[in-house]
Order: sequence, then C-alpha cells, then structure tokens
Amino acid sequence: MTDTPEDMTVSLFVVGIDDVTTAQIAALRGMLEEHDHPGSGLRVIDLLETPEDAVTMDILAIPTLIRTKPKPPVRIIGDMSDRARVWDLLSR
Repeated sequence: MTDTPEDMTVSLFVVGIDDVTTAQIAALRGMLEEHDHPGSGLRVIDLLETPEDAVTMDILAIPTLIRTKPKPPVRIIGDMSDRARVWDLLSR
C-alpha cells in the first residue's frame, strides 16, 4: 500500500527557533515534499512556548521528531542531518 499525502503526520519538538532549527524545518519540509507528503504534515512545537507538550508527549531530549500517523508512532531523537536515514525511519 502506498501512502498518500494525507497519511503522514509528523511533529518536530524544539526549544527555541534559531538558524539551525530553521534549516532543520526546511530540510524536513523538503523531504516530505520530495516523497509526496506535503510540508503541512509537519508541525513544529516550540517547548519554550508550550512546555506542557514535553510532558504530554514524553519528550526527554530535543530535537525530537515524532511520526504519529500512520501508526505505529516513530520517534527520532537528536541529529537528523542524514536525510536518507530519517526518511527510512519515518517511512517504516
């Protein structure tokens, strides 16, 4: 079965938006678009603005990327510079 663009939802948890975070967001959006998943499927949650989300989502380290849809959830923590590896984990 092939995923359609509506099938993937991912959330990136960060603390503050700086140049590194902005580049990471752009790279993730580009990767989603490259694989026919719209960048709008990416939510960015700044834990400085909503620290309660860290507790709700069990965030222990940042950055953390969580794919919530399709199930089962997938978590990627830390360095996400290897786009091939990140996509391999997200697409499982």
